[in-house]
Amino acid sequence: MNPTIQNVLISLFLLAQLGLRAQTFTSTVEQPVPDDGTPIAFNMAVSGLPDVINTNFGLVQVCLNMDHTWDSDMDVRLIAPDGTTFLLFAGVGGDGDNWENCCLRDDAPEFIFNFGAPFNGVFRPMGSMGNVNNGQNPNGIWQILLYDTYAFADVGYMKDWSLSFDAGAPGPFVFPGSNLPIVKISTGGQTIQNEPKILADLQIINHSNGQLNSPTDSVYEYAGKIAVELQGFTGPWYPKKNYDFDLLDSAGLEVDTSLLGLPAENDWILKAEYLDPTLMSNAVAYEFARRMGRYAPRTMYCEVFVDGDYQGVFNLTEKVKRSKNRVDIAKLTAQDTLGDELTGGYIIEMNHNGAPGAWDSQYLPINFATNGLPVQYKFVYPKSAEMHPVQVEYIHAFVDSFEHSLHEPNFADPVFGYRKWIDESSFLDFMFVNEFSTNYDSYGRSTFCTKKKTQTAAS
Repeated sequence: MNPTIQNVLISLFLLAQLGLRAQTFTSTVEQPVPDDGTPIAFNMAVSGLPDVINTNFGLVQVCLNMDHTWDSDMDVRLIAPDGTTFLLFAGVGGDGDNWENCCLRDDAPEFIFNFGAPFNGVFRPMGSMGNVNNGQNPNGIWQILLYDTYAFADVGYMKDWSLSFDAGAPGPFVFPGSNLPIVKISTGGQTIQNEPKILADLQIINHSNGQLNSPTDSVYEYAGKIAVELQGFTGPWYPKKNYDFDLLDSAGLEVDTSLLGLPAENDWILKAEYLDPTLMSNAVAYEFARRMGRYAPRTMYCEVFVDGDYQGVFNLTEKVKRSKNRVDIAKLTAQDTLGDELTGGYIIEMNHNGAPGAWDSQYLPINFATNGLPVQYKFVYPKSAEMHPVQVEYIHAFVDSFEHSLHEPNFADPVFGYRKWIDESSFLDFMFVNEFSTNYDSYGRSTFCTKKKTQTAAS
């Protein structure tokens, strides 16, 4: 007899002796998915299974029926009775609609993110289903966790979902180790939301002796509390998310600390670089700018796990902020409303996310034909709520004056043209970096500008 067939028959015989058979559990929900920025979990009680699930017998498939009018808004995860969580899918389907008899299993030939909506058929999940087949007792409460990442827009409706257990189940994902540092975020079962930030634990594993880093290591280069949320305006829609986090001390206060050798600060970003297959475009452009003598965020590559679920390679990145080690400009308080004190420092960002106090440029961006959005300026430092109306009016008028100058016949005049409003040297360096890096966000998105304090001869 063929050895493979013989092994299959032996396995089937052993399973039969143990009384193991395929079982499917179904839960009818028929409830809307909240569209107010809060996650929701639907429970399913599982009973009558063996008290251990592993590769011999365990979870093999998750199916669901769900309506939504903008599929990429949805982040869907499964939570096992022992708290093990894995990602079914997130950021898939773009503006398409619905999941109809959609099933996910680890042995499916293609990942779900390779397809468009409506999702009908069998797909491979984005996380590792085998992680729940870890020897735990499956009898208990399972949860499907739904999170609409874009609040107060398109509405979803959960109809039903099911879990199937069978022989030949997938095993847990085994991380082979990495030369890169490992960053672990543990939320205690919470969902990392678009906002507000939630409290979580951060651990960094980074051996300096050439030893591979493993997520099971218990010696940490850093360990502490963080406040974390999803980062970016469009980033929460992508399958691979960015994370924005603040380092906290034991009292819950922000604390400046060095991470992976970068200068000490409390605000950091884990950039997924989802739209860049090389994961290098931002890092190279930043390095280019620094070698030209300009500030640009410093970065370090790392492997990221969230609640034990491997997320991939990320760039730990400095968040742009006023700081001695980052954007080193003068402090501005609400009392600085006269003379030179009014003139700086300011940090504004060109983006389009409806931030408080933001205003639209009077001129359309060069890529308006493809994205249909105007350039919008928002306050980064100080925040709009911390500014005096005189300061808001000043920087708004200053930016508008610069843009107007570019559209005037005498725009090149060395005294009255654009040079009156901008530092020519840094402006040219900025353009060189963006053009050589072919930055698709150039001149309209994710671009930070600073206004330093004017120093008159009298001062």
